[in-house]
Amino acid sequence: MNNPMDIAGQTFIVTGAAKGIGLAISTLFQSLGARVSGWDLDDSGMKGNPVFADCQIVDVTDPAQTEAGFAASLAALGDIDGIVANAGVNGPTKPLWDYSLAEWQMVMSVDLTGVFLTVQAGLDHLRARQRGRIIIISSIAGKEG
Repeated sequence: MNNPMDIAGQTFIVTGAAKGIGLAISTLFQSLGARVSGWDLDDSGMKGNPVFADCQIVDVTDPAQTEAGFAASLAALGDIDGIVANAGVNGPTKPLWDYSLAEWQMVMSVDLTGVFLTVQAGLDHLRARQRGRIIIISSIAGKEG
């Protein structure tokens, strides 16, 4: 049986990679021998960091940016073996009756649409290869409310 953590030599895109869980995932993958293209809204946590073989500024809520980001990561790394859709926001912590529609839409746009667009950007490539890994990170906040 293959070890699922045997990712040496493989290439991954990790969204929300500049800090927190995304940076931890990227660091782990790099320590296991993978090359990582980090995506985030701000590359200051990625640029110059040896964990990243490549970094891209990508707003995962924008289909043009996810498509361009995937193309740029593919060009930089030569191939993509997997995607970790990790980018997410909590939104404000307050009662529902105090939430504005704009706040709600921002959370849904990043946490749901962002995953959809990120994965969609890479699906043709992964399907053509007939293999690949897609890992979607979610939060307990979705379950606990």
